[in-house]
Amino acid sequence: MKRQQIVLKRAYNLAKRELFEAWSQPEIMRHWLFFSRDAAARCTVDSQFVVNGTFNLVMYDRDGPMDVSGNYIEIVHYNFIALTWNSSVASQSLVSLEFRGLASQRTELTVYHQFLPTQESSVMHQQGWNTCLDNLEALVVDREKHMAS
Repeated sequence: MKRQQIVLKRAYNLAKRELFEAWSQPEIMRHWLFFSRDAAARCTVDSQFVVNGTFNLVMYDRDGPMDVSGNYIEIVHYNFIALTWNSSVASQSLVSLEFRGLASQRTELTVYHQFLPTQESSVMHQQGWNTCLDNLEALVVDREKHMAS
């Protein structure tokens, strides 16, 4: 059986450090790390952001909760995060995040999600990650609007 992988790239109007913090601080993560655009969507996050630390997410939408858990495998501050990803549709998959500064307030994020068990789970995760990254973009835009006023 061939294991699946997805790769997504996005650029954000954030300094590298700020984008990294959006992935490492639970109080920020809970505002965007959910797979739905539904107004009822939300996320709870419990995270020990250190190598070998654990994280637990519960993403809620109208269909109910989805639990995700894992361990941080590698952390290179402001540059790279690797973690295991366990959910009802993917066990022991690997998520890697690369942060590349494009300018002082512009950073490119590359998300790799490897070892997905099936093509179907790969498609589901690609859709979910795209929605999460859209939610993150909306959070950044909202922040920019508040800063401009």
